[in-house]
Formats: sequence, structure tokens, C-alpha cells
Amino acid sequence: MSLKRKRLSLKDKIDIIAESEKFSNSVRKLAEKFGIGRTKVNDILKNKSHFKKLFEENSNLQQKRKFAKTEGLAIDQIVYNWFCKAINRNITISGPLLKEKAVEAAQNLKLLSFKASMA
Repeated sequence: MSLKRKRLSLKDKIDIIAESEKFSNSVRKLAEKFGIGRTKVNDILKNKSHFKKLFEENSNLQQKRKFAKTEGLAIDQIVYNWFCKAINRNITISGPLLKEKAVEAAQNLKLLSFKASMA
């Protein structure tokens, strides 16, 4: 089952943490309840001290993380389409190869400010 990407506010993340601490729910159950992936739940729980600190500092609870501009999404889509075709052709894919394809896509789109980084 594929879930659509969902952006969570700080309040949403705090709710997940509270639910986890209060009921000792499994990651799978939390993911189902909040309509997000298990990886995202794991990331939130792993960084719960950071989110609690933000919450205590009275941050804007409805603030959501800013995502890449449209150009970044275009590069993502091009690289993802290439990735799917490569997988179907049984091509071995590595991080540097994905980075190269992202740079190539940016050049094709004439995005001079694009900088690919490996984190």
C-alpha cells in the first residue's frame, strides 16, 4: 500500500509522541492511526527530544516544514522516472549514479543554481 506524502505540523508530531508514550503503541499502529509511513513515525520518535524542545519554546505549532520549490520537484520526478526504468532493466543503481542523473536533469532543465549533495 502506498501512502501519499503527508506534511506534519509540530503539533501532529507531538501528538504522535504523546500517543506513543501514553499507550506504548507499536510503530505500525501509530503509522496506521496517523496515516503516515512507519519510517516517518520512527524518525519522529527518534528525534522526540528535539520536537519536545521546539514545543516547549512555544513554536508555531501549525508550522510545517518547507519543501523544495517546483524546480526541485521537477528534478525529483525526472530522476524517479529514470530510476523506475533502470530498475525494470535490472541496472545496478548507486548513490553517485543517482546524483549524476539529478545533475544531468538540472542541466537539461537549465537550472544553474542546482547543487546536488550527498547527505
